[in-house]
Amino acid sequence: MHDSLNLYCPDIKVGPEFKVDLHVHTDSHDSHDMSPVAVIETAIGKGINALAATNHDSVESSIPTVEHARRAGFPVFAGVEISSDIGHILVYGLSNDGWKRHLHGKSTLPIAERLIPALREEHGDSIAIFWAHPFQSATMVNHARLHALLTVFDGLESINGLKFHANKILRQKLEGVEYKGIGGSDAHCPAAVGDAYTAFSRPVYSDGELVAALRGGGYRAVMGRALHPFYL
Repeated sequence: MHDSLNLYCPDIKVGPEFKVDLHVHTDSHDSHDMSPVAVIETAIGKGINALAATNHDSVESSIPTVEHARRAGFPVFAGVEISSDIGHILVYGLSNDGWKRHLHGKSTLPIAERLIPALREEHGDSIAIFWAHPFQSATMVNHARLHALLTVFDGLESINGLKFHANKILRQKLEGVEYKGIGGSDAHCPAAVGDAYTAFSRPVYSDGELVAALRGGGYRAVMGRALHPFYL
């Protein structure tokens, strides 16, 4: 493994699609090494062009990785995976943990239909909000609420690199329904980085460009690893 991120810059190649892993946990306690070097080395080895650091309930915990990577010329965007009553919500475009003011000091999980409008009122078009790996067994919602939720998100994480069964249920439940779908590995160890990603039609190098692209469309979710036919 290289000991300097600066060694990566000449190796970054951009193909016809710009591949971004939009769901990476850089502060994971499940791995012995989620260092910027290890994470980015794996990403580049798999042809990934950029990452989003989406740690649980904290934007600021990803800043060290973001700063290290950007000094090396590899784009890493600061995101967050917020816990809510319907599961996890991925938010891109926030620069700090000021969003927690909307929790009003409560220890209970925020209600998605209340939290999301509050974030939009404060940040407007500068953020993009997606429902992470919907339809896990613990986060099922009834039909009426599901369709109401689809109107408040910018889209859904339609391909998650870890939760294959949730991906399959999403396809079944939303067959024929139009929505924007992103892909992310949900990596908690370097080896998993890039197992799923989002392929954009053009490069995105800043948080603003990422948010604009996510809100505008023109991308597709991709599973970057082979799966057993049961999950297809």
